[in-house]
Amino acid sequence: MDTEIQALVDQLDPERDYGEFSYHEIVDGCLDGRFVIKPGDPVPVLRNKGKSMRGTGRTLELAKPRERKHFVTRFEEYATNDFEVAYNSLMDLVKKRDVKAVMYFMDRVMGKPRETRDVASSEMMATFIASLAGTRMAQVEQPEPKVIIDATDYREA
Repeated sequence: MDTEIQALVDQLDPERDYGEFSYHEIVDGCLDGRFVIKPGDPVPVLRNKGKSMRGTGRTLELAKPRERKHFVTRFEEYATNDFEVAYNSLMDLVKKRDVKAVMYFMDRVMGKPRETRDVASSEMMATFIASLAGTRMAQVEQPEPKVIIDATDYREA
């Protein structure tokens, strides 16, 4: 008996669901050569006539982390080194009242708006836009709610 196969068999979980086979049938099949057993993650990979079996692990090739591309690393280095230039360019566009730049900047500063209106955020946005336009903005007034009176409440005297 091969010690590598025995070591892989020892990693099998007796409580795991192996489909149509029991744990003992899987162990016997691996030891006598009916099933193929290979290293896997988190448990060994089981094959029956070339087909994957239920309860098998992932192959180690699929489990290993993906390799980072060289150009991604270089791009991140450039982005880190040139951050000041990019930020200053964005702020120049914001000062020139470029609407897309202002929207991008505000999304980054305050976060994307939620589905419901956040009064504080909308007031901050209005104040910011007004300051860019060079105007003074009065304090936001909350209008009095309209009261609808039902005409049936009044009785003629």
